[in-house]
Amino acid sequence: MSRKALFIFVSLGMIWGSSFPIIKLALRGLSPFDLVLVRVATAALVMAAVAASRGELFRGLGRLTKIEILSLVGGGLCSYALPYLLLTYGESHVSASMAGMLNSTTPIFTVLLTPLFFRAGSQSLRTYVGVAVGLLGVSIVLEPWRTHGGTSDFRYELAVLSAAALYGVGILVQKRFLLPTALSSIQIAAYQLIVSLVVYVSVGVADQRALVALDVGRPLVFAVVLGVVNTAIAGLLALSLTRLVTATVSSTVTYLIAVVAVLAGTVFLGEPITFTFVVGALITFLGLYSASEAAAVPSFLKLPSRQ
Repeated sequence: MSRKALFIFVSLGMIWGSSFPIIKLALRGLSPFDLVLVRVATAALVMAAVAASRGELFRGLGRLTKIEILSLVGGGLCSYALPYLLLTYGESHVSASMAGMLNSTTPIFTVLLTPLFFRAGSQSLRTYVGVAVGLLGVSIVLEPWRTHGGTSDFRYELAVLSAAALYGVGILVQKRFLLPTALSSIQIAAYQLIVSLVVYVSVGVADQRALVALDVGRPLVFAVVLGVVNTAIAGLLALSLTRLVTATVSSTVTYLIAVVAVLAGTVFLGEPITFTFVVGALITFLGLYSASEAAAVPSFLKLPSRQ
């Protein structure tokens, strides 16, 4: 790996990994809906500005088919609108460390969902063994036999896992329907963020209860940082990295993201890390490695998350 690729790789892992503690901090003054609205709005503005500066904002739109337009809308919902809200809702009751760990399972869901989108040959036995091991690790991390403070956090953990699964769907939709078009990756990201923004604004207008008074202090600043840095700038870095390294190498950023999330949650938020969590995380990583190495379509695992 070149120095430039290594720098981007580490930067991307640090930026995406820091998303989880930043979300926790922003939630101290914003509702999950408002936080995601601000995040998506700022990210959409940045990505649209970048696309416009490259003369790409409207290029090729008139040539899109109905299925491609629907894929842009559906991909936007699966890549940004829904997973961002589920992840943020989950983090309202789940630690940043836990959220970062659970979010790293996106490659597992990508492998499982691939046959629904592609008529590819069956996955190898090693792939499914890796998926099974990864899911075992996740179950250990979740500790379903425990309750926390008398109230189970499982529904919030499930929300984070659902976000990870939706990221996988978004990857496959993009690979199957959007990348073959003349649209650039920056255009796709910009359009999907705009779609997400329209959805959130529409919900806010239709249901005023979805919007609360925005805290103009630090929580709002954290939400803007999430949009500009952790979504838009990280997205541009991800595009650069995919041009410099192989799919196998780029997919390993998943591990760095989880590690950064756990360390940041522990150091800056004082979140405890249990022995069971560490064991489950290591087993999950083992499964992720095995599944991604053996997958018949490893290019699908490139930079699987937009935390």
